[in-house]
Amino acid sequence: MKKSFIYIAALTLIAACNKVESPVPVQDPDILIAQIEQETATKTYMDAHNNIRWSEGDQVVAFMKSSLGLKYQVSEESVGKTSARFVKQATGNSDDLYGGTDWNHNVVYYPYSATAEAEKSNNNYALNIVLPSEQTYAAESFGSGSMAMVAVSEDNALTFKNILGGMKLQLKGTQNVKSIKLEGKNNEKLSGAATVTAYADETKPAITMASGASNTVTLNCGNGVQLNESTATEFIIALPPVLFSKGFKVTITDADSKTYTVETDKANTVMRSSLLIMPEQYIENKLDISWGVIGFLYGNFWEKDILMTEEGEWVVAKNVQFSELTFKIREYGYWGANYIGYAPGTEKGLVNTRLAVVTSEYAKSNLGGDCEDIKLNGPAGTYDVYFSFENLEVYVMEAGYKPGDDELIVPVVTVSLSSTSLKLYDGDTYQLTATVKPKDATDNTVVWSSDMPSVATVDQTGLVTGISAGTATISASAGGKVATCTVTVSSRVVPTADYVDEYGVNHGKGTVIGMAIWAPVNCGYHAEDFKYGKLYQWGRKYGQGYSGEFYDGDWNQTYSDATVPTIEEGGVSVVTGNHKSKANIFYTGTSSYNYDWVDLQDGTLWNSGSESKPVKTEYDPCPAGWRVPTYAELSELCQNYSSWTSEEGQPGYWFSGASSYTENVPQVFFPAAGSRNFDGFASYRGYHGIYWSSSTRHTDAYYLYFSSIGVSMDYYYRAHGYSVRCVQVTD
Repeated sequence: MKKSFIYIAALTLIAACNKVESPVPVQDPDILIAQIEQETATKTYMDAHNNIRWSEGDQVVAFMKSSLGLKYQVSEESVGKTSARFVKQATGNSDDLYGGTDWNHNVVYYPYSATAEAEKSNNNYALNIVLPSEQTYAAESFGSGSMAMVAVSEDNALTFKNILGGMKLQLKGTQNVKSIKLEGKNNEKLSGAATVTAYADETKPAITMASGASNTVTLNCGNGVQLNESTATEFIIALPPVLFSKGFKVTITDADSKTYTVETDKANTVMRSSLLIMPEQYIENKLDISWGVIGFLYGNFWEKDILMTEEGEWVVAKNVQFSELTFKIREYGYWGANYIGYAPGTEKGLVNTRLAVVTSEYAKSNLGGDCEDIKLNGPAGTYDVYFSFENLEVYVMEAGYKPGDDELIVPVVTVSLSSTSLKLYDGDTYQLTATVKPKDATDNTVVWSSDMPSVATVDQTGLVTGISAGTATISASAGGKVATCTVTVSSRVVPTADYVDEYGVNHGKGTVIGMAIWAPVNCGYHAEDFKYGKLYQWGRKYGQGYSGEFYDGDWNQTYSDATVPTIEEGGVSVVTGNHKSKANIFYTGTSSYNYDWVDLQDGTLWNSGSESKPVKTEYDPCPAGWRVPTYAELSELCQNYSSWTSEEGQPGYWFSGASSYTENVPQVFFPAAGSRNFDGFASYRGYHGIYWSSSTRHTDAYYLYFSSIGVSMDYYYRAHGYSVRCVQVTD
């Protein structure tokens, strides 16, 4: 039976919710510096927060002011980052061909292809490429090499732009998916030979598929991707911008080589740099061939040669083996097939179940002329099936029972909860929801209980309340089935100190969110001189002011604090960089010092303890009784947040930690204070906010990043100047 998508699908920008770094131009022709197109994903995979990153082994083909294609590969230290260095690889092509042409630009294409060709036309460049007919599955991302992109630049600093868009399928079910094939219904070209036009100005690249290109593309899922019945699994396929004018069809092949088709006849459009997100779709299991579709031929024989007999008013099939969960009846007569349809959307228990059926006329009028499957939940086994032509009723009975013997019992098959684990603080509440299947189970009343009421209680609506520190198990039972949720309750911390800043101004107590107490303002804040606070290099006690771009929607404003730093070359010693006399100096970072301001890196400059038990240091910029937050504290804080908003003229977010954001929960406002790059260039005030943690990762440090597009945790060079929001020392 054909299943169709909901036709109104959302177009979502493939947005990089991460910092926008300014790469340092280089003169070495063997080195390329690559960054992202602003607000657009141009890398090879998306992480869990939709940050877009380069993968190990990524390669590009570069036409360095010449029609000769050279191979460059991402450097080891750039793997997993959003901005990267690429190093030229040996290809056998002579470097002598770098010169002697009249090209004004370098043209670089991802992914690398030895057959890619480029031609110059005025200030535009045409690349002949091939989009692969098969892409590789990657969890919540494109497969490596699928998202084609191009960059045009006068030097070696590149900003890549997407050529393609994509489609996100969200599938539920029980299958193990081996491959997914997508095809348009009007012969739309999706893979194969194509020409990409790249422009030297801000014009977006365009792609034209060749007439002989293929109208299908397949996502190879390797050893298989197991679907889940309750949570959708994402499958993302990169596609050229295309209008599916008559809809499209998706063919899914599972590990048993069974195929399933999901399709729509409605028009859908894939746009460059956007994902066409299709609604969640449950993939129904097909019937086992051992019993097949239950059908009737003159009321005497089962389809698939399963024998039926007549018992009074009933036609009966004894000892029917149900090995899968979909049930459908068709009545056949010599004049053709008359369908007996069902009211859709009802899930039934498998034992002693009456399946309500209606006439084919009703089905044609109300179900679009097509039958709907009834899904049977319950254990596979042997059952007797009774069918009444007169009353249009079907019963699935345990052996030895027949309709009317006893009161009809529809058993509960499953009970599930909206959450299986919770973290609360004493006094917090959380509404759990229980789902009983099938919906018409005879005993579907849910009974709630807690095994430790002194830790957490639950009322008979499922409302959980944290009482005291500890762990409790909340149970929801119905019809002999039970679902549980583990609740961990922690005691709230209590503010003990006011936030007195470096100017002696008392801002009062902080805001308790989870186990942290957050300062009322940014570190370095001054109402007149530093309204956004100061920007700090990781590990330095003193921050500096800002002077640079301010985003008002058009990038046509600048913003300056009362003072701005002097830019000097790093690295310097820890003592020098943290001396008060050097407070207004920003030290640049270079590769010689791992892009740090200090000449000898030290990961304990802001935390001499551990992640779980941080210890404030003498170089911590926060006032007495306060310290720089850890990665865990920032990560917990940004779980929930408001929409992009403005507070006293400052763009940013209200963060509410583990509590879903409303105006009534504890929250703290972080303004989009901008940042200063490791080379001293300041930018993006009003566009993004970047806040340091005290936690390090190898030679980098972790931070919280946000813009109007979204929020994420990330890590980068310690020489950058980012904001700090302090937490109270509670140990």
